[in-house]
Amino acid sequence: MKKILLPVLLGLPFAVSQLFGGPEPLPSGKEMKSVVQPAVEQECNWTGFYVGVHVGYGWGDLKWTDTDTNTFSFEGTDPPDLSGPTVLVEGSAGGVIAGGQIGYNRQFGHFVIGAEGEFSYFGASDTGSMSTESWVNRFKTESDWVGTVGLRLGFAWNRLLFYAKGGGAFAHHDFWMTHTVTDEGVNNHTERFHADGTHIGPLAGVGLEYALTCHWSAKIEYTRMFLGKNDISGTNVENDVTPAPPEPEQYEMDFKGVDTVRVGLNYKF
Repeated sequence: MKKILLPVLLGLPFAVSQLFGGPEPLPSGKEMKSVVQPAVEQECNWTGFYVGVHVGYGWGDLKWTDTDTNTFSFEGTDPPDLSGPTVLVEGSAGGVIAGGQIGYNRQFGHFVIGAEGEFSYFGASDTGSMSTESWVNRFKTESDWVGTVGLRLGFAWNRLLFYAKGGGAFAHHDFWMTHTVTDEGVNNHTERFHADGTHIGPLAGVGLEYALTCHWSAKIEYTRMFLGKNDISGTNVENDVTPAPPEPEQYEMDFKGVDTVRVGLNYKF
């Protein structure tokens, strides 16, 4: 009997304390503040390397001029007028532009300075023609790619970056011309000319970029490329029963300015 009562008597005080002790005390206010801390917002800026993609539209006026009138005349005069350069056709080319960019920014307070390079597919094209009673000329100009390098100077305000850019642009073009003689006679024939070239000129533009996060940003940008006048040299080939040997031919192409509007997305490392 003693062996049974002894454990019961020893455990009785513990049972009473558990019955009347109540719940655990709540933590104090100081302990609560130390556990729950407000999240510190990460400070973002524009400094760093970045890569991105863009898409948009480009357009511009152009003019073909015959600067080498020794091969044949386009004036339709008899005898031919070989007195000097002749404007052959004027037009406007436009098309989709899409590609990527890479660059670096450095922020000093509200001011941001950076360098950027872009390379893009450019699908601009233009066709035109001129004719007389005795011949028809058809012209085609195509752009296939364009690249730019330049500096950016901007002003940062909250998540927005307003910037201007300047530098150089280089664009590649293909040129075709078909000269078909339609006069009633034995001299009816077709001559075809083709040339291509990369043209270089200054670049200027402005843009607006918005920081979506500390790493991602979206932009919209307008640029103008001043490619100017360029000589295009190629071979004039006559297609006939007894074709004449190929002859060198030279024209002048005047790009009066190529404008682009692009939207893009950048990722900053």
